[in-house]
Amino acid sequence: MAAYVINPERPFYVYEHYKEDTNEIFYVGKGKNYRAWEGDEKRRGKYWWRIVKKHGLRVRIVAYFIHEIDATRMEVHLIAMHGRKDKKMGPLINHTDGGEGMSGHIQSKERRQITSESNRKRKVTQKTKDKMSAKAKGRVAHNKGKPMSENQKKKLRGPKTEEHKKNLSLSMQGDKHPLYDHTIYHFKNINGLETKCTRYEFIKTYNMAASNISNLVNKKAQTVKGWFIVGHGYIDTTDNNIYHFFNVNTNIEEKYTIRQFYKKYKIREGILKKLISGKGYHVKGWIIYGSTKKERRKGRGNVLGNKQELGIRKLRWKGTE
Repeated sequence: MAAYVINPERPFYVYEHYKEDTNEIFYVGKGKNYRAWEGDEKRRGKYWWRIVKKHGLRVRIVAYFIHEIDATRMEVHLIAMHGRKDKKMGPLINHTDGGEGMSGHIQSKERRQITSESNRKRKVTQKTKDKMSAKAKGRVAHNKGKPMSENQKKKLRGPKTEEHKKNLSLSMQGDKHPLYDHTIYHFKNINGLETKCTRYEFIKTYNMAASNISNLVNKKAQTVKGWFIVGHGYIDTTDNNIYHFFNVNTNIEEKYTIRQFYKKYKIREGILKKLISGKGYHVKGWIIYGSTKKERRKGRGNVLGNKQELGIRKLRWKGTE
């Protein structure tokens, strides 16, 4: 294949492709830059690619042009002169008479939207993915090992316009930010107020500090200004159920809600949680049991057994019901 030959003063050209072994022409085209030497199967087609694999390729630039319209006219003339194979008029594998499309053509917004939606609906099978992966292995990037020119570096380092900076800022605000937490949390206040929203909506609505709510979400804090997250381990003291408490050391029996018990005895929330959930047998001598004699005896027996296993002093019961 011939080396790339580009004329900056006349960017458009007409080229011909020949079979390298037989020197027979099989394609005529128009382009600019490296189009004549491009060998991508998707852009050329399978038929063109099969010929090149079998016979090799030789590129001939017919003429260079300043204006694209002149190159287009030459392309149409050469295709008509050599003849197309599908029309049984010559050896060319071109599917058209030339002249279609324009280099640098910009599609309309509606057309781009249609193309985008069409591509989104396309589903690639695993077999196709494996083929694409196998084909890409060993392929070397066209710019690998090539240093950037000073002009390219200058463009990359160049200062952005104020409008560009503003657009970048707007594109990263709110839920558009890649690190935005879309999780819906159940926030509840000890006074009974509750809401379900994202952490950012909560911060904005109730004028909270972002760092405090972050600690609440990450379980580094139990409450913030009376607010807690349901399901994050905080004991909901707004529970209005009445529980039957009994102290095995003093034989004191109390019937309180969680809030009333917490205010009176100041037992730590983490320990109280174990007592309520049944993970702990007793807390500072306190147990919770039901109203029946069987449940009372069962609760007392559990506490006594647990005390003995830990080697702590045995509890003496002053009586049973």
